[in-house]
Amino acid sequence: MNFPNGRRRTRGIAVLAAAALFLAGAQTAPAAEQRATVGDLGAALAKAIKGKDLNGVRTAGDALAESGEAAGAEMLVEIGLLSDSPAIEELVLESLRLVSPGPAFDRLCDLCHTHKRKEVRYHLTQILGLCRDQRANEAVFENLYDSEDGVIIGVLETVKLKDDIVAVGPLIKALFYQEEQKRANTDVAHEIRRTLLALTGCDFPDSKTWQEFWDLKGPNYQRPSRVERKKGPKKAEEAAPRTGVVKIEKKYPTFFGIELLSQQIVFVLDCSISMKAKDPLPPGFTEDGPVTAGGESGGDPTGGRTGLGPEKKKGEGEGSGGSGGAGGGGDPGGEKPDVNEKLPESRMRLRRVQKELLRLIQVMPEDTEFTVIAYNNKVLHLSSTLLLATPENKSKASAFVQQFSPDAETWTDDALKEAFKVKDARTIFLLSDGAPVRNEVVIDVPTILNWVDVANRFRRMEIHTIGFRGTEQEIGGFLKELARRNRGKYTALY
Repeated sequence: MNFPNGRRRTRGIAVLAAAALFLAGAQTAPAAEQRATVGDLGAALAKAIKGKDLNGVRTAGDALAESGEAAGAEMLVEIGLLSDSPAIEELVLESLRLVSPGPAFDRLCDLCHTHKRKEVRYHLTQILGLCRDQRANEAVFENLYDSEDGVIIGVLETVKLKDDIVAVGPLIKALFYQEEQKRANTDVAHEIRRTLLALTGCDFPDSKTWQEFWDLKGPNYQRPSRVERKKGPKKAEEAAPRTGVVKIEKKYPTFFGIELLSQQIVFVLDCSISMKAKDPLPPGFTEDGPVTAGGESGGDPTGGRTGLGPEKKKGEGEGSGGSGGAGGGGDPGGEKPDVNEKLPESRMRLRRVQKELLRLIQVMPEDTEFTVIAYNNKVLHLSSTLLLATPENKSKASAFVQQFSPDAETWTDDALKEAFKVKDARTIFLLSDGAPVRNEVVIDVPTILNWVDVANRFRRMEIHTIGFRGTEQEIGGFLKELARRNRGKYTALY
C-alpha cells in the first residue's frame, strides 16, 4: 500500500522464506517454500495465535500479506483481527500494511465496508484510511454511513491524520446524511464538523452552507497552513461562504463549562466522603462568577467555551495552587478534617455538583437521552438505560440528584464499568475529587486506564472529566489522561 510518511515496510522474499522455514522446521528452505501455501500460512497463523506466539504471528501474518492473494488477506482478517487480543491485532495490522495493490488489496477494500463485524470494519478503516489510493478512499468514505457510530468516528480519526483535502466533499455529504436522519446534534455530526474544521480551517453550521462554500471555493481553495488551522477558525463579521474562514458562535448547554455535543450522555458522579469538602472562591470571583471592572459578576470560573474551535485550556497544567481546598477522596481512611468548614454550604463540592446538574437537566433539549450514575463504595443508577429528556424524566432525574449525600470511598473503576454497560451511550462525563480507593487501598490508575482503552477500542465514546483544583495534584493526572485518551476534555473547578 502507498502509505504517507514512509509507513510501508518492505521485506519481500525474505518474509516468505522465513515463513517457509517456520512451517517446515528442519526442511531446506527451497523445498519448504514450495509447500508454504496460503492454507498452510493460515494454519500457522491460527496455531501461533492459539499458542500466543507473537513471533509466529508476525512471521505467518507477514507472509500472508506478501502472498498478494485475496484468500491470504481474508485469512489475516478472519483469524487475526478477530482474535480478541489487542497485542495480536496490532501485529496483524502491521502485516496488513504490507499488502500491495492487487487481489489481496481489493479484498481488503471490500471487507472494509461489508464485513458483518464492526471490529473488522473499524480496523480496516484504520489501515486503508492512511493509503493514498482511490480504491481505498472510496472504501473508507463508504464507512461514513456505517450503522455503528464507533466505525464512523474511526473514519474521521484517520481523515484527520492523513490531512488530505480530498475528504472534504465526502464529509459534507456525510454531514448532510446525519442531518437528514435527524442526527445533527449527535457526537458523530459534531465530529464531522470538527474534522472539516481541521482540514480547512473553516467552521460552518450545516451541510447546506458547507456545500455552498465548497462549490464556490473547493477547486482552488488555498487552505491555511496546518499550524494556522490548529489555532481554530478566525472570527468574521458574518458566517457566509464568501467570508472564507469563520467561526460559528452557536450555543450549546454546558456542564461546568464543557459543551454537550452529544445526544446520548451518561453522567458519572463521585459521592464519596471527600465530596463533603468546601473550597473557597478564587480571588476576584463571587458565587455568580468573576467580578468585572464595573463591579458586576457573571460567568463561570471553570473555563467554559462555545464553538468547535480548539479549547482554551484554562488551568490545565497549573497544579493545585490557589484553591486551598480540603483533601481529596482518594485518601485511605475516609474522612479528613475540612479546613474550610466555616465556608457556606454552597461551596461544598457535592452541593455544587448537584446545583449544576439540576440546572443542566432543566435546559437539556428534549431529544437528548441521558442517565446519571452516582457512586462511592456502591453504584446507584437513575436508570440502567438512557432516558429521553421529557418533563417527566427530568423530574425523576432531579429527584434522584437531590438525594445525593457524601459518604464512603471512591470506587471509580466500578462506576466506569457500569457506565460502559449503558447501551447506545456516546458520551460520559466523569466528575471526581479524589484518587480511586477501595478498602483503604489506592486503586491502580494504569489498570483503570488500560481497561477503558480496551472497552472503548471500537465504541469510541467521548469521556470528559471534571476535577477540583484543591485535589488536582492527587487526581488531575488520571483525569487528564482519561480525557486525552478518549477524545474528551478535562477541566478543574475552583
